[in-house]
Amino acid sequence: MISLSLPAGHLTVVALAAHPDDVEIACGGTLLGLAERGGVYVHLLTLTGTPEREAEAREAAEAFLPAATSSHFAGLPDGRLPEHWGAVKGALHALARRVPAPDVVLAPRVDDAHQDHRLVGELAPTV
Repeated sequence: MISLSLPAGHLTVVALAAHPDDVEIACGGTLLGLAERGGVYVHLLTLTGTPEREAEAREAAEAFLPAATSSHFAGLPDGRLPEHWGAVKGALHALARRVPAPDVVLAPRVDDAHQDHRLVGELAPTV
């Protein structure tokens, strides 16, 4: 596990997901650990998903960090994010305008085998 030195007090976290359930699967344990410290506010951006899957993602976010989560959805097509590079980049920039200086950003790895995850991981540091 990678250890982090985090500032005391309020902590702003951004979590980026290609699909609903990516955050819970990839960094749910990290979010639960951060929640234990208190004063954590999480902004989630999920780039794909049907309305039903978006509702599930909102419920999961609320279960992880009740009243401390803001969920945003871009509504892009699952499995096709590389075809929508500009829209993905635009959604990331829109979140960066809403949350200009997060303390922690959680994103997919740039070498992920899934093309949607990989694109999000590649674009995150450029935003």
